[in-house]
Amino acid sequence: RVCTYFAFSMTFFSLATMLMLFAMALERYLAIGHPYFYQRWITHRGGLAVLPAIYTVSLLFCSLPLLDHQDYVQYCPGTWCFIGHEQSTYLRLYATLLLLLIIAVLA
Repeated sequence: RVCTYFAFSMTFFSLATMLMLFAMALERYLAIGHPYFYQRWITHRGGLAVLPAIYTVSLLFCSLPLLDHQDYVQYCPGTWCFIGHEQSTYLRLYATLLLLLIIAVLA
């Protein structure tokens, strides 16, 4: 079960980090590029709601393999675990989501 905990932690924290970076990049883009929209629609209360929303989305998304009773795989040299390649749909979805977030943050 250590492998499951390690793999879940790795996917959860990497996704949560990328979502936080995306939220910060989006907030800065709106503040600089669209100041009137930012002033009217972006509030302090909304900013406080973003962090719990990010953690909730990450928790739900990264719990999918656990809810489906699929195991993570220990990879060589036996020091880390991650999503198994046989779970190709979830792995592709996870990789695509992270790729899109990276592109959005860099753009």
